[in-house]
Amino acid sequence: MSNLINQKILSSCLKNTSLKYGATLKSNGSLINGSYMTPVNQRFLFTANYLGVDTFENQRTKVSGQFGHLKDNLIERMKSTIEGKNKMIFSEDLKNSIFLVSNEPEDVALLKQVISKYTEQTNDINFSTYQFGPVVMRLLYLFGDSELAYNMLMDDKYKEFFNQERSFLITMDLCWEQGKYQQILDLYDRFRNLEGRPNKYPRDVITLVAAACYKLNTPEAFKYCLNLFVEIRESKTRLTRRAISFFSALALKQNDPEVALESLTLVDAPPNSAVLLSIRIMALASLKRIDDILYIIRNIINRGRPIERAIIIAEAVEKVDSAVEASENSELRNDWENIKRALEENKLIQENSLEPIICNPIERTVRNDQPFRQGAGGYGQGSRGYGQGAGGYGQGSNNYDQQRDNRFRGPRGNQNSGGGYRRNDNYGDQRRRNYDSRFREEDGSNYQQ
Repeated sequence: MSNLINQKILSSCLKNTSLKYGATLKSNGSLINGSYMTPVNQRFLFTANYLGVDTFENQRTKVSGQFGHLKDNLIERMKSTIEGKNKMIFSEDLKNSIFLVSNEPEDVALLKQVISKYTEQTNDINFSTYQFGPVVMRLLYLFGDSELAYNMLMDDKYKEFFNQERSFLITMDLCWEQGKYQQILDLYDRFRNLEGRPNKYPRDVITLVAAACYKLNTPEAFKYCLNLFVEIRESKTRLTRRAISFFSALALKQNDPEVALESLTLVDAPPNSAVLLSIRIMALASLKRIDDILYIIRNIINRGRPIERAIIIAEAVEKVDSAVEASENSELRNDWENIKRALEENKLIQENSLEPIICNPIERTVRNDQPFRQGAGGYGQGSRGYGQGAGGYGQGSNNYDQQRDNRFRGPRGNQNSGGGYRRNDNYGDQRRRNYDSRFREEDGSNYQQ
């Protein structure tokens, strides 16, 4: 990170930080008597399809149909095995139990006992290559049981059973949906301290961490995210556009437009999506750099080609309105009014605020040549995906190709889509091919979950 951001760390460390991450009050949920109030209309950050939950749910239905009335026999056998000291839990029985257990308290308690006994016996003997962790977390995701998922990931007894990146990602996403943002940061601290981690900064996990810090919106959360981004920058690990956007937006909410503006330099490509461009304009407005804003927007309007998609969020326009009004400069005011009129005439203003757009679910599809499969990684594991990522951030992870936004940037060529702007030549396709090739070459990761 730049010297500016490094200086911000030093200054922020001098502040009193009485609470870890500042978790007493959430922007969308409150901590009351140790329990969380789930926010209204909250959504997952990653879609169920991307996390493999849809495929897992379909597989549960299929397995349940295959077992039929024999399901009760399996449950009874598991109960008998738990009570017997010398009886062993077989990998296949555990696998079937995960697919057959219901969301009843006694069934969930039984599954936890089965996992505990399986974990204890595999300390001495373990020939199975099946990774149960992500499959169990998909089950708890379906049940909405973030408390059990969180407790199991934080328990040393299960650290080998749940040592997969995907297990943490699924649980963190469930915590996001339920407004438990502090727990996301706790889970990441746990994840990065696990022994033998090949990558301490997986892109999707870091995106969720940045999202949690954005929602917490406290000085402590800002400092936490700032320190983390400095580490990532020094490790030369790439960040998703969504993660950078969350951090930049958090800096704006913390009244630190310098860091917000500087952090946009972390984006590999020019920050030309609706969200990133709007954040840039809002940061410049906070810094009273009206001339820079007018220059940027003039270039957009004077492209010399039709622009059919909204590229500036209304909240950013309102921010510029306030900055121009405060300047008391009549010439600037006239210039801005003319430019704003041109934006409105060309329908380049997206009538929305930043938060609902930046929190849009991230969508991806699974490539047809590598479908979800059952194998060493479990149902819905070990696959590589690509597709469209809502929010305009070109998402990706160590196991995923570079993603493209279909909602804010839109496809290349002559098709219409909402947000961002496009080139009509083949520049984008060529740059994407070059980037994908470089990403795979530099990443070199075959780590499957």
